[in-house]
Amino acid sequence: MKDIFKSELNYIMDKRVREAAGELIDMLPEYFFRVPASSTGKYHPKCSNVEGGLVNHTKIAVRYAKELMSNDILFNNFSKHDQDMIILALILHDGFKHGLEEEKYVRFDHPMISANFVKEEGESVGLTKEECDTLYELISSHMGIFNTSTYSDVVLPLPKNSMQKFVHMCDDLASKKFINVEFVNNNIVE
Repeated sequence: MKDIFKSELNYIMDKRVREAAGELIDMLPEYFFRVPASSTGKYHPKCSNVEGGLVNHTKIAVRYAKELMSNDILFNNFSKHDQDMIILALILHDGFKHGLEEEKYVRFDHPMISANFVKEEGESVGLTKEECDTLYELISSHMGIFNTSTYSDVVLPLPKNSMQKFVHMCDDLASKKFINVEFVNNNIVE
């Protein structure tokens, strides 16, 4: 399944991290590749509320990161390694959006499930403990200010550092209903 993210994986400069990313993508649940980004359709644009929409949402978030990090005036404070971690966090941030086993509705605690997945599996595919810790922090806080829900007792962590805030910003932008991106064969149309 990593082939679906071929373009996005190529944004990761470190070959070791890129290969680990591919391994982790292949470990994601099957439903990740076919479900819409929103189980109700309320929180994402049309292009993400279709079959395969969660992949579309992920690709949009990654593309925002790539474009914004390419702007040296705005985001020149991220090292190449930081950029690789941001891209990988965005690829995996919603990997378990419907739980470990597919549930009907989005799990509010999905950031923690996805973050724990990386912490548990990351070293086995070649990431360092420090990289797994960084990814855990980036993924677990990706919901940003949307860290509580009336439907759950879980309180998600808020982003604290610039990398965490950047991941949240890219995810949030990719969720805006007024932004619609065109896709052909799982690729963003330029």
